[in-house]
Amino acid sequence: MLTNPCRIIPAVLSMLLLITVDATAVTLTVTDGVIGGQGITDFEVQHAVHAPLSGEGFSMSSIVGGIGTPAVLTGGFIAAGTSVPLSGQAFIVGATFDLGSVHYPMGNGNLAFTSTASVILPTVVCPCAARPIISVSTPFTMVGELTFFGSALPPVDATFSGTGIATGVFGSTSPSGPSTWELESISYVFASPAAVPEPGSLLLLASGVAALALLKNSRLQK
Repeated sequence: MLTNPCRIIPAVLSMLLLITVDATAVTLTVTDGVIGGQGITDFEVQHAVHAPLSGEGFSMSSIVGGIGTPAVLTGGFIAAGTSVPLSGQAFIVGATFDLGSVHYPMGNGNLAFTSTASVILPTVVCPCAARPIISVSTPFTMVGELTFFGSALPPVDATFSGTGIATGVFGSTSPSGPSTWELESISYVFASPAAVPEPGSLLLLASGVAALALLKNSRLQK
């Protein structure tokens, strides 16, 4: 006895709808690229910029929706002498991803950056001939997860890690009064672990840059 095909087809379609495609899990290390931004709100750094992130066997180009930072960085004026971390979380949207020869046109997720040391913002003696600007740096570590999708491809759940140098640029908010600072931009530049200096070396370098900037300002006043 023949079965009515009109009954078989809907049944098969119903079974197919119940089948879920398991995502492919990969673990990747970022060794090159930049994520950063400028334009501060009360909650995050906006207008984020980036250079494509890459590592062994993959590359990723993305749109960064913003970088969430600790409240001490975006919550208002920062007093001189304050110890600040250059940590943050990048919200990735619309990423494109190439894993080997396979291209995924869409991906989303977050990357969390943790500075391995805090930096202390210096005191500026004003009035100053120009608004003081300082740049401070410290190493960071990064972990994060993104999911990528492609037509007729199983999704990829990618776990990322990486290291590099975090740099914060601060501008004085009171060039004619007490020293306070505000964050103007922040960036995370990836590098292989062997190329990242120790935190102490970077803090000494940052202190030297700040001292030179203050010396230049004091000479301008004379």
